[in-house]
Amino acid sequence: MLALTIILALSLSLYLVSGILAPKRKGREKTTTYACGERIRLGSLKITVTLYEYLTYFIVLDSAAILVMFIALSLTGFDTYITVLVYLAIILVSALVLRGEG
Repeated sequence: MLALTIILALSLSLYLVSGILAPKRKGREKTTTYACGERIRLGSLKITVTLYEYLTYFIVLDSAAILVMFIALSLTGFDTYITVLVYLAIILVSALVLRGEG
């Protein structure tokens, strides 16, 4: 449980530091639409990402089920329930972030 706490704290701190240190300026060249060597109007390019979203959800939830199964098999005692609940909470938060609601 200590290792999980350390990893979560390190991940959160790296995320926050990268948000602070990342460059914020966007010039005109960076915001223009450019595809395959041709400058195009934004309205003429239509990309649907519906299937990509479902694929991402499937990968996250499928790998989460396997991860929780191996955690439950490897631990014994009351600590197992707490660890599994923590992992399930992390999975729920990641699914909400992917969905855009987090």
